[in-house]
Amino acid sequence: MKLAFLLSDLDEAVKKFVADLPFAKPEEMGLNKRAGSGAWVGEDLLVIDFWSESKFVNYGGFEDVSPGHKRAIGSYVIYSADNGKVDACIKAFENLKVAA
Repeated sequence: MKLAFLLSDLDEAVKKFVADLPFAKPEEMGLNKRAGSGAWVGEDLLVIDFWSESKFVNYGGFEDVSPGHKRAIGSYVIYSADNGKVDACIKAFENLKVAA
């Protein structure tokens, strides 16, 4: 199998996974609006586009998230809610939805 095919398959798998998740803008998660385009929000995770990660880290305050709490899969980065910063973003988005 060629690398390009593997990466394409991984991207498709993540796209299918996030298809049913809500997409939140940074400010909807309590982050600076410059922190990329946003993230798909799951019960215990955030999924961002790989190409937006530097903005997410620099403007969203994710520079201290350890490698054990995130995984790059294809063109996406998945952050685990086991990290306090990630969990706070998920809760901020959930609270926003409840208030609406």
